[in-house]
Amino acid sequence: MFQVLMLYGDRLIYFSKNLSTRNHVSSNFNLAVSVYQNALNHPDSLAVADPNSCLTFKELATQASKVAGQLECFERRPRARIALLASRSVNACVGLLGISWLGATYVPINLKWPTQRMIDIIKRCDLSIIVTDDQGLGKLSQEMLSGLSVTVLHVGNKESALDKCIDLKDLPQTNIFAPAIMRKDDVAYVMFTSGTTGEPKGVVISCGAVRNYCQQMSKVLKLQSDDKALETCEMSFDVSIHNMFVTWEVGAQVHILPATHVMNAVKFVNNAKLTVWNSVPSLAGMLIQIKALAPDSLKDLRLTVFGGEQLSSGVVKAWRIAAPKSRIFNLYGPTEATVFCSYNEVKDADIQPEAKQIVSIGKPLCGSELAILTGGQLQHKTKTRGELLISGTQLAVEYFQRPDLTKAAFVMIGSKRWYRTGDLAEIDDKGLFHCLGRLDHQVKILGHRVELEEIDSHVRSVSGIELVATVAWPIDEFGNAKGTVSFVLGQEIDEADLLTKLRQRIASYLIPTQIMGLSEMPMNTSGKVDRKALLHRLSNQTQ
Repeated sequence: MFQVLMLYGDRLIYFSKNLSTRNHVSSNFNLAVSVYQNALNHPDSLAVADPNSCLTFKELATQASKVAGQLECFERRPRARIALLASRSVNACVGLLGISWLGATYVPINLKWPTQRMIDIIKRCDLSIIVTDDQGLGKLSQEMLSGLSVTVLHVGNKESALDKCIDLKDLPQTNIFAPAIMRKDDVAYVMFTSGTTGEPKGVVISCGAVRNYCQQMSKVLKLQSDDKALETCEMSFDVSIHNMFVTWEVGAQVHILPATHVMNAVKFVNNAKLTVWNSVPSLAGMLIQIKALAPDSLKDLRLTVFGGEQLSSGVVKAWRIAAPKSRIFNLYGPTEATVFCSYNEVKDADIQPEAKQIVSIGKPLCGSELAILTGGQLQHKTKTRGELLISGTQLAVEYFQRPDLTKAAFVMIGSKRWYRTGDLAEIDDKGLFHCLGRLDHQVKILGHRVELEEIDSHVRSVSGIELVATVAWPIDEFGNAKGTVSFVLGQEIDEADLLTKLRQRIASYLIPTQIMGLSEMPMNTSGKVDRKALLHRLSNQTQ
């Protein structure tokens, strides 16, 4: 038994943990188990690094144990929920792992969210502790905290002047102890995503779902312990789960690219001699546009993982030239299916002809099942088109405190529970699935059903620009679309020439009424193109 007495203010606080053996990890579904196991087996191997610091697995486990020990002083509720207010950093990883180490559920809060949204989620989830790194600490104010019954645990180097704030660096070090036992059905995290009503939806994911994902994906990608993987995501975007825990599953290194270094991503990768690239395709599209992807500029990469958005053939072709030794995977999956649930290793023969610019999402990961819903029936036949549905061990438990949304999105068909993705998909003659875009990105223009992603594809082809987004505009007083506007990254475009080329290849109702070049494409907190921001821009121009 490991016992600690800690003095906090005028209180003497006691807590204890059972020291563990290697057998402890075999039946434990705690997210932190992989880090703990590597701390036992490979203590001096590098686990995580950012431009300011780095930690071995032993150091990471020690720091996470310290966080967990301190959290236990203030949160005695079993399987409690704890907020993580942090950016991408080594300290953010320590904070996240500490929450999991305790056996609690972490709730990531994005630093770019409005203050009121942060407060609403903290209250809604009944969060009594906020774990922050230096950047997260900077988002907190005395005024904000005055209305909340919370304690702040700061994992970082800055000095805090806030009441209710404990600085981890000022506390005595503890020894490593084993992560708390968590079962398959225990909740690993609650990830809030945008809802169609404007109210964020909390996606509840179980430990068993994450464990299956990490084990299966590390096998599919054939990750190795000597790999060095890129992390490009905020903790509030579930792809961060992939970047961290799939990498740690095999004892490999995570290298964190700060948001301020994104434009220099290629230089960052080469300086650190990384072997694995993880990002949304939009980042690659931006690098192509700024001409950062020269031939052989990423010659040391052996693996590239794209996911979170549609992957175009143009990005793949440019990537082949920049990273000729790299295998390329296209991953697909909504947050409700635990990060990604399908994969496709992209071969040159798989690249679609110009008319079909989007790469296949492939086949389901082991433990998941995909099907097409059309005419009220589930189909697995080739050439079938309809809504994509997902079943299997990786499905979310529910939407947090929203039984109405849960009932609508998670449906029983036959004896299986399925998630309705809202994505339009089809199956090709090889049995591979193709995601054709969002069903809610379909609009009616002059009586014709138009898919905005199809317009994106054609504009991408005629412009040679990868970062493209089309929105329905203008909208009449009845909410009907009267046309479309396409945006491309790059201000020096010849709109008349592009429209002429489009008229030669697509029907008139598909041609956007305007093509606008932008010096910077707006991105949301997940690193994807923010179509709402584009609509807001158009709305402001007409006022």
